[in-house]
Amino acid sequence: MIQNGAQGSAPVATPIIVDGVAAGACMSFPPTGHSNGKAVFLDPGHGGLDPGVVGVAGGRQVLEKDVALAVSTRLAAMLRGDGYRVVMARVTDASVARPTA
Repeated sequence: MIQNGAQGSAPVATPIIVDGVAAGACMSFPPTGHSNGKAVFLDPGHGGLDPGVVGVAGGRQVLEKDVALAVSTRLAAMLRGDGYRVVMARVTDASVARPTA
């Protein structure tokens, strides 16, 4: 989970509305360091029912969706600390596709 600068505090995020994407899927996080006026979009692929590649490491099953989200979350924290606003396509294990009728 992405958090603001204070340890253990709630995430600071703003939902971003994008056509074709489920409501609440895209979230914008402000910089925790001095703002440089730039933004980065991170898309931790897969999620929800789509695991991506399924592998095994150290005798344990590893899902691409979990690795992608973990790496993106850590990268987002580093970028925010360097003054970037970060927009993430997903912040939980959920599909971002808007359900179709």
